[in-house]
Amino acid sequence: MNRILIATITLVSCLALLASGCGGPQDQAKAYMQEGDAVIVKMAGQTPGFKKDLEDLFKGVFSGDGLEPAEFEQTATALRETANSIKSQGEEARASYAGIQKLSDVEDYKEYAALMVQALDVNEKGLNDLESFLDEAAGQVKAANFDAIVLANGIETFSDKAAQISDDLQKLQKQAADLKKEKGL
Repeated sequence: MNRILIATITLVSCLALLASGCGGPQDQAKAYMQEGDAVIVKMAGQTPGFKKDLEDLFKGVFSGDGLEPAEFEQTATALRETANSIKSQGEEARASYAGIQKLSDVEDYKEYAALMVQALDVNEKGLNDLESFLDEAAGQVKAANFDAIVLANGIETFSDKAAQISDDLQKLQKQAADLKKEKGL
């Protein structure tokens, strides 16, 4: 009777371990990857609104309508908060991918995680650049001798940098997606 009870408990425990993804390094790596990828999806969900707010922020410069300093600062503050939220989520994803690097015998997952961490690094750099640019632009908008042409030139320079960062980010994400598909991760 005791043997049957012990065997049943052992079987149930093994099934629970397998179901929770603790069966081995491959299962653990997949779980970490799925956690990180889920956070990346949440980050991407903030992008459309973030992008629209950024475009709206500078629309007045290019249309000739001008900028209201208080309104500009309010929108810039909201953009900074969103950028910080995205960076915080990036750290969450980074922690999941770091879990993969600690495992053994999961080289394909490690390669994928490394690509995703590189993408997170590029994204964070872009967000940091944006925050710096917003600080600089806010100072210009508040200045008594505000010059919309100088700001417009700064916006164009920043846009060029942002486009390059976006290209780099897309390349890394494509490499990671291709690897994931090719290796069946």
